[in-house]
Amino acid sequence: MDRALSIRPSRTALVMSALALAMAAGSAQAQCESRWVRNTDPQTGDKFGSSVALSSQWMAVGAPEDDNASGTNAGAAYVFARVGPAYIQVFQAIPSTAGSVGGAGWDVGVTDQFLLVGHRDTNGLQGGATVFKQSGGIWAQQATLTPAGLDPSDRFGEAVAINGVTAIVGAPGDDTTGPNSGAVYFFTEINGVWTPGGAMTLFNNDTAEIGSAVAISGTVAVVGAPRRDSSGQIDSGAVFIVRQGLGWNLSQTLVDPELVHSSEHFGAAVATDGDTLVVGAPMADTASQQNVGTVYIYNRVNNSFEYVQRIPCPDFDYANDFGTSVSISGGVLAIGATGSTGPKTYYMRRGGDGQFKFEGVYANTTGYSADVAALGSTIVTGHTAYSFATFPATSGGVQSIVVPSSNGANQWWNAPTLDLPGSYTGCTSGATSNGSASCGSSANSPDVWYTFTAPTSGTVSIDTIGSAYDTVLSIHEPGFPNTSLVCNDDLAVGIRDSRVTMNVVQGTQYLVRVSGFNNASGAFNLNIRMQCKADLTTGAVSGQAGYGIPNGTLNNDDFFYFLSQFAAGNLAVADMTTGAVPGTPGYGTPNGVVTNDDFFYYLSLYSAGC
Repeated sequence: MDRALSIRPSRTALVMSALALAMAAGSAQAQCESRWVRNTDPQTGDKFGSSVALSSQWMAVGAPEDDNASGTNAGAAYVFARVGPAYIQVFQAIPSTAGSVGGAGWDVGVTDQFLLVGHRDTNGLQGGATVFKQSGGIWAQQATLTPAGLDPSDRFGEAVAINGVTAIVGAPGDDTTGPNSGAVYFFTEINGVWTPGGAMTLFNNDTAEIGSAVAISGTVAVVGAPRRDSSGQIDSGAVFIVRQGLGWNLSQTLVDPELVHSSEHFGAAVATDGDTLVVGAPMADTASQQNVGTVYIYNRVNNSFEYVQRIPCPDFDYANDFGTSVSISGGVLAIGATGSTGPKTYYMRRGGDGQFKFEGVYANTTGYSADVAALGSTIVTGHTAYSFATFPATSGGVQSIVVPSSNGANQWWNAPTLDLPGSYTGCTSGATSNGSASCGSSANSPDVWYTFTAPTSGTVSIDTIGSAYDTVLSIHEPGFPNTSLVCNDDLAVGIRDSRVTMNVVQGTQYLVRVSGFNNASGAFNLNIRMQCKADLTTGAVSGQAGYGIPNGTLNNDDFFYFLSQFAAGNLAVADMTTGAVPGTPGYGTPNGVVTNDDFFYYLSLYSAGC
């Protein structure tokens, strides 16, 4: 099939109109955003989503078995404009050297200015890499990166990364210093020309496959060698830190920081944002299970990276190769797991203690989590076998997930702290169930957790008013996630939002669980405050929305609502005190009888504004 290689000027107005519409639509999107993205010309078996990359303006997606004018399975990379949570395809990149079974898009890297496309299958697995550059939103091929001396089976382009004007390309099949020892090549754009900056090869690293994974940030490059033998352990793996000075030079070698094991493939995936380094070891074992996978976190201290955290598979899925792909952006970490029993993408957030904590997991049946990328609050993950309705089956797709900035923790013991008063937004989609409550059929529903410490003794009020789904809200004691102190499913008949109120003791810590009715999940609002006893209603007209529901504001409606309930003898509302004299026994304590004391007690509260 013929496919356009770039946006023609005549289409610019149409594209900009589409971007404007997407921007308008995106501005109304709530938290908990998740959407699927496809290319405009999907075909069965394209493997769209095999590789993904993000910049502030663009998303790049590789489809290494894309059929196009260059041949069957020539491959391509697609560029999408990022407009809020929306993506608009603007370019299909087919390298001029691509041919049948070329595999262009095996890996991709993107910045706001450049697209780097790796195509390892070209010329009998010799491979290749091509740079595209955009100007005014129009993309065009700029250069073909082909260092001298490439041989068949070098797999040059199997891993690529780009940062600023520097590109790095891995060739894990390179035999320069030994069979499949591997190599990485550096290139720099100087006055519009991509100039070779040298290659890194290491002696005595037979079969190490250096360059299987690469990442770069500033003057620091990270190179994975997952089949390097370390400490006598075959295929245990290693990661090399390479720094730019007078050329690129080896600065540091990392192996499993806890205990080197054979066949764990430490370095099969690497990512860095400059200050943090992430290393995937997808074949690492646990004490009782094999090939579970592990991810390691390092922080930069001066000119070296120091080990700070080991992340095991958080949901104890022992057959999914956790750490096949990794990506980091500040406090957000994405981890891919491509195990055949249920591929998954996990997202984690850095807590106040600097440790990454499990937030959510997204799963599918096959082809999922082929690659992951993270930038800001966005995570994208490829699914090479995804099928869109009314389009050719298994063409592939990409799922984009917006991570809520104030989300609760997936596990109760990692719960972030709520301020009183405070309003928060979050999302339970992708969370697992880590507790239970006494209402709402929520025992197996996705949940997230918060904690608060009562600033004073009194009544706390927490609600989910304005949420996008049928919430269940409960308060627990720390350490007791399956036993709720109070619980609410629906605030009122026909209202799916929830509210709980409970007397709390100053200085005591409590847990808040946000879940959903009967496995429901989605975006939620969470509001917490110490309740004013005189705040009783939103409106004073019976039957209207908000009647009998506190709203955090004290006005005449509250007084007349109390008066009506006092006249009706409604114990639930009007029974407020045993006596009306401050300091006497029973003051402020209901006694099961509505008397004038209750009226004067309420009047004192109302007059004082609580």
